[in-house]
Formats: sequence, C-alpha cells, structure tokens
Amino acid sequence: MLDEHGFVAETNGTTMSMVKDELLLTATTKHIIVGITRGLVMRIAESNGIRTIEKDLSLYDFYNADEVFICGTVGEIVPVKEMDGRSIGAEVPGKLTRMLMAKYDEITAKEGTPIDKM
Repeated sequence: MLDEHGFVAETNGTTMSMVKDELLLTATTKHIIVGITRGLVMRIAESNGIRTIEKDLSLYDFYNADEVFICGTVGEIVPVKEMDGRSIGAEVPGKLTRMLMAKYDEITAKEGTPIDKM
C-alpha cells in the first residue's frame, strides 16, 4: 500500500523493507504501524554491521532493490520474489535476507514462547 504521497508504506498485515548496496532501507514511521518484528529486524541488522535507514521509498526504489522482504508477527521474515510482475534481485532470498532470517530464528528460539506452552 502507498501512503498519501505515493511512497511505499506497508502491506495489509506486514511492513516492507529492501536492501540496496548492502543497506537496509525501510519506510519512515509516518504512515505505518510500527511493529515489534520490524524493530527486531532493524536491531539484528545494526548489530551485524548493516546500516539501516528509514526514509520515504518509491515503487521505483523497490523495483530496483537488490532484495525485498516483508516482516510481521505471523509471517516473520518473508522474501519477496516480485512486485507488480517485476522480478526483484538475482537471488531470492538474498544474502542479507537469509542472514536476517537465521538470526531472527535464533533469537525467537531462545526468547520466544513455544505455541504448545501457551
């Protein structure tokens, strides 16, 4: 979904992020619901030396990204293969997305509550 100025905001249940030139870029918090998963992904990236930038991002930015993924409580981190019929990146999931997924899994395995324990 786009915000009132035409920038990419979020999907109907997740936030979107992209990787370009080894930078993690995500929408500003002006027009999205700020989620716990998004925050954790940003902290993982930064703690692993990946610079994270919050800024207005256009569809053009996403179409030309090296990697794109969505994240949220239910789906966790999900790589995006295409947007509007346009392929994203050469490899899906890309290197940074794979790293984020692995680190996220490590953290949730240690700190999360198993569903069968609820």
